[in-house]
Amino acid sequence: MTAISKGGGEGFLQIGIAQALRKIVLVKEDMDDEEKQVILAFLSQSADAPGGHEVVGMLKQIHDEMSNSFTEATSVENAAIEQYEELLAAKTKEIKALTADCEKKTERVGEVAVKVVDMKNDLSDMLEGLAEDKNILANLDTVCASKKKTHETNKQIFADELTALADTSRCSMMMMLWNFSKKHCLVPVPVYCS
Repeated sequence: MTAISKGGGEGFLQIGIAQALRKIVLVKEDMDDEEKQVILAFLSQSADAPGGHEVVGMLKQIHDEMSNSFTEATSVENAAIEQYEELLAAKTKEIKALTADCEKKTERVGEVAVKVVDMKNDLSDMLEGLAEDKNILANLDTVCASKKKTHETNKQIFADELTALADTSRCSMMMMLWNFSKKHCLVPVPVYCS
């Protein structure tokens, strides 16, 4: 704008800034079409282009509007950055808490898995012990039946032996009594031994 206001507009139009300014004017939506035509005509240096002062005023107005828009956009962007940083800090804190919680739960899952394996091993041992106990019980029934039979046989033998001893003892007594009575001249008692 300084070059145009000092009268060096032709040199200005030859550099790339003029082309960039042309693009800005074309995309600017809040600008009147008549003002757009005036500026574009000046930038293209057509024969009916208005004087430089009028264009400089329009350019200053565009500059002021764009500066205000830039300031507003910058403050909005800074507010968004601040919000983003706050959100990032909160999410980082949340991630740390969730990570710690996940680690605790992973540790508990590992402990439970170990307990499950231990319980399975205990169950396997118990099932083996149960099978052995069932075998012992089955054998015990057989052994008990055999021992009971042997016991009944032994009881019968013992009873028979007692009866035989009692008979023998009775017979011995009778013999002794008979001998005693004979020796002492008593009436002999008849002895009946089987």
